[in-house]
Amino acid sequence: MNTKKKNVTKQICVLAVLTAAGVVLGRLVPVVNLWNTKIEFAFVAVMLAACILGPVGGAVVGALVDFIGAILMPTGAYFPGFTATAAITGLVFGLLLYKKCNFPRIVIAVLSTQLVCSLLLNTLFISILYTKAYTALLATRIIQVAIMSVVEILFAELALDRTKVLTKIKLKA
Repeated sequence: MNTKKKNVTKQICVLAVLTAAGVVLGRLVPVVNLWNTKIEFAFVAVMLAACILGPVGGAVVGALVDFIGAILMPTGAYFPGFTATAAITGLVFGLLLYKKCNFPRIVIAVLSTQLVCSLLLNTLFISILYTKAYTALLATRIIQVAIMSVVEILFAELALDRTKVLTKIKLKA
């Protein structure tokens, strides 16, 4: 088997493992799971995928984690907007963190995804799905975004020691 095929196979395996880890971290290990507020750790798998596989890998893992989690362990009605937001989150992580994973970039990636994807887009989708006032939901979700921003920055700094991760799975960034 040539080297290019081996590398593609390895990337697909990494994508699959990170997707499975994301589903477990997102659906089986949630800290808080209320109808409009969810604090969970699937972002770790999405960030790792984005750092290792790039923007496309991050987007694919983000979308698959959300979709598979919604199918296997639903917490409400499935809404494709949440899957799109998860893919956008992975894409942004990949654009900002692929091959350039350092603390300032982690902070920018987390804050931008939390503000745009979690606060604005997911709140819009919750508003549409449950026919609630957008501004009222926005006020309650600001607390979640603040908490998750801090949690994601701290966990990302711990989890994204790229040299160790890449060395262990023998992937080149």
